[in-house]
Amino acid sequence: MPAHLFKLDWVIMSIVILCIIAMGLYALLGGLEKCYLKSIGKH
Repeated sequence: MPAHLFKLDWVIMSIVILCIIAMGLYALLGGLEKCYLKSIGKH
């Protein structure tokens, strides 16, 4: 039983970490897009 619980914990942690990475990448891409659009607007 403890082994199963540990496995479930590991799965949940992996999902949480993936979500955090995805949100970070999304924010990064959003920021890059804003900077890119600003640089295009200048030209």
